[in-house]
Amino acid sequence: MASTGWSTPMPGNSGCCAKSWAEEHCSMCGIFGVVTRKGEQPDFGLLVSATDSLYARGPDSSGHAVSGRVAFGARRLAIIDLDSGDQPIESRCGTVVAMQNGEIYNYKDLRAELLRLGYPLRTSGDTEILTYGYMAWGIDGLLERLDGMYTFAVHDRAQGVVHLARDRMGEKPCFYHTGGQGLVFSSQLLTVARWPSVPFRLNPSAVEAYFALHFVPGEETMLEGIHKLPPAHVLTYRLDDDSVAVRRYWQIEPQPIRPPLHRREATAELRTRVEAAVASRLVSDVPVGAFLSGGIDSSVIVACMAERVSDLKTFSVGFEDRTLDESPYALTVARRFGTDHHHLTFGMKDFEHLIPDVVAAMDEPIGDQAMVPALWMARLARQHVTVTLSGEGADEIFAGYDYYQPKMLPDDWRATAYTAFRPFFKPTETESALFHRTSNSTPSGFPLVIGGGARAAVLRRAGIFERSPWSKSFSDDFTKFQDPLQAACYTDLVTWLPDNLLVKFDKMAMSASLEGRCPFLQPDLIQYALGLPQRFKFGQRGSKEILRDAFADRLPSDILNRRKHGFILPLNAFFRSDAGRSMVMDHLDTMHDHGIVRSDRLRTMVTGWLTQPEPPGRNLMALLLYRMWLSHAYRQPKFQPQQESKAELTFRNEQALASVA
Repeated sequence: MASTGWSTPMPGNSGCCAKSWAEEHCSMCGIFGVVTRKGEQPDFGLLVSATDSLYARGPDSSGHAVSGRVAFGARRLAIIDLDSGDQPIESRCGTVVAMQNGEIYNYKDLRAELLRLGYPLRTSGDTEILTYGYMAWGIDGLLERLDGMYTFAVHDRAQGVVHLARDRMGEKPCFYHTGGQGLVFSSQLLTVARWPSVPFRLNPSAVEAYFALHFVPGEETMLEGIHKLPPAHVLTYRLDDDSVAVRRYWQIEPQPIRPPLHRREATAELRTRVEAAVASRLVSDVPVGAFLSGGIDSSVIVACMAERVSDLKTFSVGFEDRTLDESPYALTVARRFGTDHHHLTFGMKDFEHLIPDVVAAMDEPIGDQAMVPALWMARLARQHVTVTLSGEGADEIFAGYDYYQPKMLPDDWRATAYTAFRPFFKPTETESALFHRTSNSTPSGFPLVIGGGARAAVLRRAGIFERSPWSKSFSDDFTKFQDPLQAACYTDLVTWLPDNLLVKFDKMAMSASLEGRCPFLQPDLIQYALGLPQRFKFGQRGSKEILRDAFADRLPSDILNRRKHGFILPLNAFFRSDAGRSMVMDHLDTMHDHGIVRSDRLRTMVTGWLTQPEPPGRNLMALLLYRMWLSHAYRQPKFQPQQESKAELTFRNEQALASVA
């Protein structure tokens, strides 16, 4: 019997259940989808197995749906409309179905608009907005209206297309594979890799980029053939000809600098925008808390939340080494606003038992030391709340990093920076000379952490050294910016932020079944902040001067006046310890090089590092995480159908395909 709509076999269902999806809703979760090759039907047992691999992202429930060649699966972490059930959500007419990993912050306004247009919405949540919003406005009109963090998928049965879209700043992850005919996508890299038709091969150029940056920028991933859908992009898969098109639907534009603007007016406007961004990120039917470091960014967020959230819970982590410990500042802010504050002190022993958990949680390697305490803090927060707000993005839009300082930027930007960076994207000189000239920093000034000489010594394929690790991350975008500070901030907003910071934040939080939100990444706030003059951002107190001024009446003076500290761990001390040395050497001994890394040279380099009085902790941590991730990834088996009888699986699959016929 031919399939005429979407359905999901649920326990106790013996008849049509497709329309039940219009009754249900899910918020934050993990999603998985597959479009099979022509002539093939999705295996429902495999779909269930793949969906269940996302359990940590959505422990509350799961949903699956199959229609023809297209199958969707979702795990749910209930945030909004707690009693309404699961996704995917189908339109009443049965032609459109949608699912998402994320939150649509302006869903109430969009819901009201859709009701005025006559659409039969029956839930109070945000995923149904995607189903009927797509019907009302199409994919472009829907994306134009959304304010949120999301990866969502829509299957339009009438048009025979599947759309896959990612939010504007890349807060939610999306990985996909399109080898031959067919499509596989998910919130997790290794979920895609474990699908039977997807080959599992390391990507040498991504390994090289990781050695340079401690993350993989752009669309590539550590595995060949599996790509990241870039932020603010939509993928469209057409079932009639199996064509795939990926296009950008939004981008950060160069902003005219506003020198005539009076500073007092700009400060007031900024405060209004920040408060609005925080307020919009508080939509939830479960408790919302905040990560609080004691820095200006998280302190501003807590100040805004304190006016709107009763019994506000805040969370911080400190270190036994008092020279690295910011927790007294976090406690100062917590006392100022009367929050219910929870604190952890991170010690040397915690490295040993948390690093394996970090590797299991990170899904793709990120050589960021902060993931270790971030995972611990996420687990602490999850004992008290389901949603947390955090300050990611503030450094990039308010120029908070040291290398943004105006004294480090050339006076004549067009004459020097254009000349220096243009070949970085479209080489006009020999590739080897270009590589060595650009091997120590990125266009924003962010330093590459392992220099070109060291990378060349330990990586096997010489050809991958003759290009920049950023070569696919930019085209002419960078050169559109006349202002050097805007250009530097833009560079990090489209690389460092989505490919490192937000990955760390999402993966560590979701591994604890905790949703993280970033108010400073509200797109209108980003565009406004980028247009502020440099003199508004830098002052006697360092960076983010105007943000400090905007909340001067709300924050303690020692918070307002302290300079950026950064989240620094006692890595050098850990790798001087017997436990740290043993952990590194054990993983160097047990891993094969897979034809990419020269293990003998890597061992020589690492042994030399470990004998130094101050071993390079960041590099050692990145190498350790890479090796441990590689071991973890290679141990992941391909998905098998759930352990049910063949007859039961056949029955469930046929029910899913035909119950609405």
